[in-house]
Amino acid sequence: MKSYFSMKYLLDAMNKARGVKLTTFYENKIACLITAPFMFIASLLNIIIGYVFLDKPILEVAPVNLVLLGLGIIFLVFLFVRMKVTVETHLLTALYVLWFVFMFTHLYQILGPSIWTFACLQIAFAMNRIKKVIGFTLSGVTLVFFVYFMVNPLEYEFQTGILYYLPQMIALVIMFFLLTIMHQSNTNRYYSLQNQFDMLVRQKRDIYKLYEEVTYKEEVLQEQNNQLLSYVEEIKKRDEKLYNLAFYDSLTGLPNRRMFMEKMNQCLDEHRDGSPFYIVYIDIDSFKRINDTLGHQIGDDYIYNAAKRLRQHIQKDDVLGRLGGDEFALLVKRPISEIEVLVEVENIRESFSEPITLNNKEIWSTASFGISVFPKDGDDASVLLRYADMSMYKAKEFGKNKVEFFQPYMQEEIEAKARIESHLVNALEKKEFYLVFQPQYSINKEKVRGLEALLRWQSPELGLIPPGRFIRIAEENRLIIPIGEWVLRTACEKFKIYQEKYHLDYHISVNVSTVQLMDKNFVQTVRKVLEDTGLEPKFLELEITESVFIESMKNAVQALLELKKLGIKIALDDFGTVYSSLSYLETLPIDTLKIDQVFMNSLSLE
Repeated sequence: MKSYFSMKYLLDAMNKARGVKLTTFYENKIACLITAPFMFIASLLNIIIGYVFLDKPILEVAPVNLVLLGLGIIFLVFLFVRMKVTVETHLLTALYVLWFVFMFTHLYQILGPSIWTFACLQIAFAMNRIKKVIGFTLSGVTLVFFVYFMVNPLEYEFQTGILYYLPQMIALVIMFFLLTIMHQSNTNRYYSLQNQFDMLVRQKRDIYKLYEEVTYKEEVLQEQNNQLLSYVEEIKKRDEKLYNLAFYDSLTGLPNRRMFMEKMNQCLDEHRDGSPFYIVYIDIDSFKRINDTLGHQIGDDYIYNAAKRLRQHIQKDDVLGRLGGDEFALLVKRPISEIEVLVEVENIRESFSEPITLNNKEIWSTASFGISVFPKDGDDASVLLRYADMSMYKAKEFGKNKVEFFQPYMQEEIEAKARIESHLVNALEKKEFYLVFQPQYSINKEKVRGLEALLRWQSPELGLIPPGRFIRIAEENRLIIPIGEWVLRTACEKFKIYQEKYHLDYHISVNVSTVQLMDKNFVQTVRKVLEDTGLEPKFLELEITESVFIESMKNAVQALLELKKLGIKIALDDFGTVYSSLSYLETLPIDTLKIDQVFMNSLSLE
């Protein structure tokens, strides 16, 4: 929270402000800082004068006190609330008008003609602002009431006495205080302008001296310059080429990561006053599928056209860069709110709902977006970009094609993920994994149809880690391949022992990751495990999820067919979480369909 309670801070900030809008912003804060205590003091004085001196009942004094306290609290709230400067100014004008109406109608009998002194003080203070809307408005209100008092003099008769002179004395003290503030503000502005003028004079003197030196040497340098012109042209062309290679993406012509980071650092320097700007991290969803299925040339063409589409939706002052692969970043420097940024990014996201046509073929894809905000999320370029990246990955976790703002818990999740990843590397070697077996019950036959092997991890340092927290990490690092082989081998070994001991006639079910199934050695690994454990293939059921077909339908089906040839059963787990359609099941070599609980929960019992 900025030091809005410090008058020195607000005065310094106002004097350093560039532009009418920012100056008006700090003027509004100064007005709130002065008026809020004034209301509280007026409330206290109202009790003292009304209850002590005038012997009025407390219930008669209380309503005025409540209004004064209410106005004071509202001005105090306005001191910290951020909103558009124009809106804030109009709201403050309305509050001051409300205060003047209340002052003229309810406080005249207490303060008497002192009312006009207080009104003039506030009008004088308001007229010292850059924007005169409050001063003009209050002047108009005061004039209206002045005319009204002249028309109804008997209604506002007042006997002068100590209660008249005391407010006058207080008004004089307040006037001295306000004039001191106004004098300090104007003095600071004067010295600031004087320093700027002196600096310009010095710069002019230095430039003039430099100009004389350059003019003196111009004839000598001209001959040398003519000799170097040809070399300069060649070097210039090379420099431009090197510059473009160093700072711009060769495919899209957009700023690369290095240039984008420089733009961010420049933006940080420009926003030292704390005004916000935004980093938007953009990633094309499932771009690997486009590269794998259509080739890298089509992938490059898609990225080029995606960049063109992004350019169409950004403003003149924004900076769009390509960070690499299918990742883009957008720097929004304009003074807009988070809601406005969200609306603009949503428009960009919706633009990806239209396909990109390449070689007469429509290519459909979506994009995920993560947003970080300066200074709320950080004041370092690399940190802000990393937080936007985290937010983008969180959008992907929520189902892709979404927009997410950075939240602190995302950093905590990354740190927790790093801890899990560091311990996961050696977990298999340290024998920290174990299996539990869940029975699968046949309702029709009223007996157990099989066992499902479930992986568990008991870490000495982290405790019991649920599969949902470490399986995805293992897939990202391809540790799932050796872990999955251990699960398959251990499950087959133990089930073989149970089978011989208890004469079991049902199967053992083992979950298989997408990364495992896409591994070129997976089928051979399964075959070897069956040979080593002596388990017949017909007693093994491998469970896969629909996500394997997102990666590569052709490769997945080929691997499943080879497994079917060995005599292994295939089960499709969590059906409905991706496609939710039965039409494509005819093309898949599966034996068992496990419907996701989302569908089961929606069934109603008759």
